[in-house]
Amino acid sequence: MNIGDSQEHIQQVFALNKLPWRSFHFGFNYEVLDTVGVNSYPVYIVLDQEQKIRSISRKVDHRAIEQLLKSR
Repeated sequence: MNIGDSQEHIQQVFALNKLPWRSFHFGFNYEVLDTVGVNSYPVYIVLDQEQKIRSISRKVDHRAIEQLLKSR
């Protein structure tokens, strides 16, 4: 999820770094942050296949990611 950057900038970063994960761009709509309880940056939100939040943390939650990959 990207908030506060232009969509063009985000696309350039993804293309340059060949980032493989899906990204959502919300422009400058900070209401999304309040909805999911984000109060600091960076924050990592792990979603399952049904787009349910499985983890919100200030560091990458490798355990949550591994659990989701095993359940595929």
